[in-house]
Amino acid sequence: MLASEAAELIGYHSTSIYKLIRKETIVSTKVGGTIYISIESLREFLGDTADSFLGDLKTPPPEEEAAEMEAE
Repeated sequence: MLASEAAELIGYHSTSIYKLIRKETIVSTKVGGTIYISIESLREFLGDTADSFLGDLKTPPPEEEAAEMEAE
């Protein structure tokens, strides 16, 4: 999931998400110039409220997500 998508999904400003990434509170992967967030890491960060924001989302492998983005 893109960092910007994660921010929108949980109601945070994207700057806040990038701060959490820098603090290593949320795990991310950079592919080219794009930052992808681990949904499992986001789930851990959100704790008990994760299901209300994320439902049953799972983190796809970065290569798969990058391929999906290129196809759009």
